[in-house]
Parts: sequence; structure tokens; C-alpha cells
Amino acid sequence: MPQFFPWWVAVTHFLNLFFLLLLARSGLEVLSAFPKLYWYDDCPPGREWLRLSKKMYGADSRKPWSSPDEEEAWTPAIALPGKKNLGLGRHWHFMSVQFWILTGAVYIVLVFATGYWHYLIPTHWSIIPDAINSVGTYLHFQIPAKIPGEPFGPAQKLAYFVVVFLLAPFQVLTGAAMSPSVLARFPWYGKLFHGKQGVRSLHFLGLVVFGVSTVIHVFVTWFSLRYRRRTQHLLGVMVNPFERAISKSFNSRERYHRRDISPYFRVNGYPPTSADYERMAEGGGSRTTGCRSAASSTIRCHCPWRTCAGWASSPKSPSTIASRAGPPSRSGAACRWPAFSAADPVPVSASGQRTTETS
Repeated sequence: MPQFFPWWVAVTHFLNLFFLLLLARSGLEVLSAFPKLYWYDDCPPGREWLRLSKKMYGADSRKPWSSPDEEEAWTPAIALPGKKNLGLGRHWHFMSVQFWILTGAVYIVLVFATGYWHYLIPTHWSIIPDAINSVGTYLHFQIPAKIPGEPFGPAQKLAYFVVVFLLAPFQVLTGAAMSPSVLARFPWYGKLFHGKQGVRSLHFLGLVVFGVSTVIHVFVTWFSLRYRRRTQHLLGVMVNPFERAISKSFNSRERYHRRDISPYFRVNGYPPTSADYERMAEGGGSRTTGCRSAASSTIRCHCPWRTCAGWASSPKSPSTIASRAGPPSRSGAACRWPAFSAADPVPVSASGQRTTETS
């Protein structure tokens, strides 16, 4: 197993998923006894913010009714055990939550004892904009870069932190606030959540977040790998108009001076390895790219870009890469950097990469 994922991470993840499934199903059994959610304890009929039942009762109902009439018999496929077994559902829930908390406690102890917490807990606020950029990369159906020296990208790290250190404790705290035993001894605790009905709603929303995050994680991964091009097209329906609106509304004003350029030119990628590229490089050029090979050592460009890069070694073994850039040359001469003064602004990135603006 990779060093980033020791055996105890795999074991606790499996147990966590198992007990979460039991908690969710038994929790739905408890919910089926009163499948309506309110924010306050007065519970006026018809004023619930969520009703998971077709039954409707009120003061104007034609026949007398009581709260057991509102109970639903949900199928055992989703509820544990299902079919109006509130008592058994509560026992399953309380049994599962003990082992879930125990699993979480062991996980947290090992996280801090082994130093694994560095991979889960952000140490700088820059994780938030980095995570937003990673989400944008995912929407383009590309894999964002991982944080150097860590197994996760910014969005993954932030998501794990929220789930492990915020959402899980939130579920434990709201669950305790629904316990009659806890409320009898600490009445003030239930008031923090606007009473039992308010905490029922919050606890349910926490379950929804757990469920949605799990379903999205599993489904998106499967669908993306199974139907890559289709997924890209579907996401493009939403992403492309947004990108066009931003690109047309805002112009880049970023400029760096010669003194801002790093002495190390970090090239983004290697030459293509396809047969078409190799034939183009060895055969003298292509009408499409406008580039030709000279002496099998440097790619000389007369392409319509302001900058270009040439590989100092042969195209098949790009171990050394030399950058050359300058104004486009119609004669086919190699692109060269023009002379700069210390005050001249040039369009490059902060890491030393000269940008490739199109003319």
C-alpha cells in the first residue's frame, strides 16, 4: 500500500462506511415514525418545511387522529428494519453510533500520533482559493495537481477536513441533543438548537450532506471514467458560457518586469509522442503547425504565436529543453528572445513561464 495510505486508514475507512450505512438506515426508521420536519417545537400541522409522507392531518380533519397515524411503513430496502419498527430502529441506531464513534476516535488518535494530520488539516487560508480552482479543473474533467508532497489536491484536503473535523462532530452533537436523557439533565443544551424539532432538522440535513457527498463521489468517478467525452460535453453546457462571459468581460492586465523572471524556465510538459508528431518532426514540418525540424536538434517555428518553445534534444528523448521566443518570423528563422531592459514589462508568469499570447 502507498506510504500515504497506511493500513489503519483503509481499515477505519471501511468500518466508517459500514457503520454510517447502519446509522443512515436506522435513522430513517426513526424518522418514519414522524416523517415531518419543523424548526420549532410547536409543530403546527401544515407548517412543516419537509414532509416525507402523503398523509395530511389538521384541525379540520373529518375524523380524530393522533401522532401514530402519521407514522409511515417504509420498506426494509431503505430503513432498518422497516415496516413501523421504531423500537428496533432506535436500538440499531444506538448500537451503531457507539461503534462509529469508537472507530472515529481510533482514527483521530492515529491521525495525530502518526503525523497524518498534515494531509487533512489545512494550515493556510490559501487552501480556499486553491480548492475553488481545483473544482474548476474538475468541471473541465481534468485531474487537478496534488499538493506537493501530499496525497490529495486542495479541494480533496478541504473536503476531508470538513467531513472529519466538522460534519462528523456536528452529527454527534445534534444526535445527543435529541436524547430525552440528555435533555432531562441539561435542558439548556436542547435550546441551543431551538428545541428537539430544530435539532431533528439539523441532524437530517447532516445526513443528507453525508449521503450526497458519498453518492456524488462514487457516481461522478464512475461516470467520468466510463463516459469521458460525454461528461465533458455535459459539463461544457454549464462551464463554457460562464468562461466566455468572464473572458469577454475582463481583460488581462498582468505584466512582469525582467527582474521578476525566474532564472529557471519550467516548461509545461513534454513533446508529443504520437506517430503524427514524429513524422512531422522528422519529415520537415507541417502545414498545420508551421514548424519544421532543423538538424534534429531544435524545432524552428514560423508559427503565428508570439512565443514558442524548442527542444534542444531530439523529439524522441526530450531530456533537455531550451526555450526560444520572440516575434513571429515569416522567414522560418528560429524564435529568439529580444533584448530586455530591467524596466521592460514582458508577459510572463510569476514562476518564470513566458505566456503564449496569440496575435
